[in-house]
Amino acid sequence: MFRRRMWALAVLSSLLALIVSMPMGVSAATTIKFWTHAHEPELVYSFVKEFEKQNPSIKIQFEQVPSAEYFDKLVVALATGVGPDVFWLPDWFFELFYSKGLLAPVDPAAFGVTSHAEVEGLFTPGGLSGFKSVDGVLYGGGISEVNVWSLLYNKRMFREAGIPLLSEGKPLTWSEFNEIAKRLTKRTPAGALQIAGYRTLCNVGSTTYYLEWFEPLLRGCGGRWFNDKGMSALTEPEAIRAMDLWRDMVAKHKVDDPHYALSFIEDFPQGRAASQLLGPFYVPIVNAINPDFELGVAPQPIVDGGRRVTHMYAWSYVTSAKAPKARQAAAWTFAAWMTTAQNEQWWDKLGFLQPTRRWLEAFPYDKYPYMRVFIDDMQYGEPLVKTPHISELGQIMKDAIERCTLDGMSSVESLTIASDQLNRVLGAK
Repeated sequence: MFRRRMWALAVLSSLLALIVSMPMGVSAATTIKFWTHAHEPELVYSFVKEFEKQNPSIKIQFEQVPSAEYFDKLVVALATGVGPDVFWLPDWFFELFYSKGLLAPVDPAAFGVTSHAEVEGLFTPGGLSGFKSVDGVLYGGGISEVNVWSLLYNKRMFREAGIPLLSEGKPLTWSEFNEIAKRLTKRTPAGALQIAGYRTLCNVGSTTYYLEWFEPLLRGCGGRWFNDKGMSALTEPEAIRAMDLWRDMVAKHKVDDPHYALSFIEDFPQGRAASQLLGPFYVPIVNAINPDFELGVAPQPIVDGGRRVTHMYAWSYVTSAKAPKARQAAAWTFAAWMTTAQNEQWWDKLGFLQPTRRWLEAFPYDKYPYMRVFIDDMQYGEPLVKTPHISELGQIMKDAIERCTLDGMSSVESLTIASDQLNRVLGAK
């Protein structure tokens, strides 16, 4: 599931520009094309066949696209008129597709309700907020997968250091947690890092992760990405404080050194890091790498004096605005079934959390006790800032963070560079 990637923005933007002016291919009114990305295609295909059995008037042409190719292939297909009628989209790319007029509003009737608010009410609060326009229109038809960033830690390392296990309900402040992380950090006599008390983000190709880790710090400090004029707010005091919090973990508290990181995915389960932020999808990966791992989960720490906030992202089913109305209606019927009728199957067989209220009320916490923390953290989770420039912003912030954590640059200097870069993007015509 570690499937984020960075796509060439120039290619993406130019292809999306083409989509707006090109017609969709014509297909039978009751036959819809469905695309999604990496997971077990045989299992998803079995879901499709069961849907067709229960809905004989709708046929599904299913195509599973490898994760690394998904967006490139998707935008090319849409641009050339052979794209899907219904497909998965992450909330961080919603604004880009929405701004091009590519998405159709949700049909509430497919979900057995009469309004978009009622569709939202079927799922965990805020889960679909990343798929709404500024005027409140909903474009995401149910949640195909959701993750929330909580604090994962190694219980064995805590016990060996004489540190009590963390509360599952009350978050620490970052100041409190840094003191704990310092006790967990191990170095060689020469000063080389052996165990990071807290693994900061590094060696990750996807720039989106840097936004997802930085934004809760920014919001906790009361900061914002854009000022009232729609330009960069990255040099405001709140943004600088947020960057200082991240930078200080390396430069001041010395609970990590990204220069010694080997693998963002493997360092934690292999014992080279005592803690890090990630979501429910990561737990099966940890257990697969180290079956004996003693996992603890706690709420993401909060900024001293700030509000409790973490990052939550979702993938949703969306329908092409280019599809005829009959195919849109069929697509929404399919999306509603896939996100509300198969929750147990998605979780048991794939580990995908589709958080309908019904499913969460019956969730088997006795079998997966750590999920209580993740699900509780969801009420404090927020999606990424909505901007059609999300790819550029991600690259700008990745570079800004690495200037601070790898090169030792001050937060003020690094964010001044980032702010200038962002304003050039925002000011481009």
